[in-house]
Parts: sequence; structure tokens; C-alpha cells
Amino acid sequence: MQIVSVIPQICYDVIVRLAPGSVIIGSAYVVIVGPGKALEGFRHLWGSSIDHWSPSFAALLIVLLGSYLISILLTGVWEWLHGKVKAYGWDGDAFMTCWSEAKAQVEAAGDPLRYPATEGESSPPDRHLMFDFVRFRDRDAGAQLLKLRAELRMYEVLAAGWFSLVVMHLFYILLSVSHLRYSPSYHNEMIGRLFGNAVLVGLVAAMLGLRSRLKHLYSISLCRHWLFLTNPNPR
Repeated sequence: MQIVSVIPQICYDVIVRLAPGSVIIGSAYVVIVGPGKALEGFRHLWGSSIDHWSPSFAALLIVLLGSYLISILLTGVWEWLHGKVKAYGWDGDAFMTCWSEAKAQVEAAGDPLRYPATEGESSPPDRHLMFDFVRFRDRDAGAQLLKLRAELRMYEVLAAGWFSLVVMHLFYILLSVSHLRYSPSYHNEMIGRLFGNAVLVGLVAAMLGLRSRLKHLYSISLCRHWLFLTNPNPR
């Protein structure tokens, strides 16, 4: 296998699998044990020297493997949740709008262009076909689009992971409510946990917002590259 085909896949795995997975594992650890104990645990994890037989190095390998597997699982969670949301019409597909916008931008760049693959059609071609076409015809453009897709998936994995933590955290709080009357110290703990849940909800909202903006950018870029590459009369 050539190095040019290996490196993009490695970068994709780092952005989509390892990075968000490790963040979710760290977030889950903070949620479970609390910020103070989590900080002590992180210090212990990185405290000893990292050599071939170091427990810290072994723990790091476990975290990396767990991050990869959790990201794959959360990708499935996102796809399931997104499918449910789309079924109720809460997240409509704006690809047609991006297609019209990109076509207007390309036409405004010069003389009106003819696009034989879309002439007379009311909708753009399949976006996956467009992506593969751009990757084969223009490697630089394909690499740019692949990076955008990786970042888009990273936001989706983080949103799914933090949303799952919100649900599990709320479930734990509901189970612990009965202890409030018996243990006054639980009041402070519950306040801290509710604040943590609010932070998680904010993070989910932030990831959804970033995903929406990046999805628009990716769609516009994909359509523009495809239109330029299929233009039979380039200037």
C-alpha cells in the first residue's frame, strides 16, 4: 500500500476515532468520580516515567484502544439518533440549498457555464458519488474534503458521547434523589452534578452548532469542486 493512501487514513482515524473517544473517556471519568478525584487520577496516569513496561504506558494503550472502540460505538449512536430526529423533520437536509448556492457562485465566477451531468435535473447527483469523483480527479481537493468530513464526524461523535453522558448522569441523579433527606452532604453533591450536567448540555449544543456550520461549508465546497471539475468549457 502506498504511503499517500496510508497517511490520510491515519489522520482520519486520529481525528474521528482517537481524539473524540479519548475526550469522552475523560469526560466520563470526571462525571463518575468528580473533578477533584479525576484530576488526581490524571496526574497519577502521567506521573511515572513512560517506558516499555511502565503501567502508565500500558494504561495509555488501553485508553487509545478504548477510544477507538467507543468512537465506533458512538458513531452508531449518532446515526440512530440522527435518523430518529430526521424522521420527525427536525433536521432537514439542506444539501439542495447548498447546491443552488454553489452553482450560483461558480456561474458568478465567469461566463455562464453548462453542466451536462445536471442539465435539466432538479436535484444534484448523489453526494457520495460527487465526493468520490472529486477525490479521483483532484487529490488536493479530495484531501480538503476528507479533512472536512473527518471534522464533521468528530463533532457528531462528541455530541453523541456527551449526550449519552447527560442521559446517564440524569438517571444517576434521579436514583440519588431519595437520599437527599437523609444526607445533607448530598445537597452539595447534587448541585455539583446538576451544574456538570448543564455544562454537558452546553457542550452538546456547541457541537451541534459547529456541526451545522461545518456541514454547510462541506456541502458548498463539495458542490463547487464538482461543478468546476465537470465544466466542459472551463475559462
